[in-house]
Amino acid sequence: MEYIVNNLPEALMILGVIALIIEVAVLGLSTFILLFLGISLFSTGLMMNVGLLEASLTTALWSNTLITSACALLLWKPLKRMQDNVDSKNI
Repeated sequence: MEYIVNNLPEALMILGVIALIIEVAVLGLSTFILLFLGISLFSTGLMMNVGLLEASLTTALWSNTLITSACALLLWKPLKRMQDNVDSKNI
């Protein structure tokens, strides 16, 4: 746990990439929750690494909450519409 806290930005980016890989490769974008969480984790880690955010657990929690909520609000309908638009050609 101490290693993760000492390297929080990198740990967040790794967790974000893992969440995105699971969402795309395993679930096939069937649920968008891991997509939003992965985007949030990666962007929070990147902002901490650049220095825009303080590298603390409290900052990570709140920024992930806000970014995940914002992604869900902005991307839910377009992604749902894209998911419903399935080509029904018989091969």
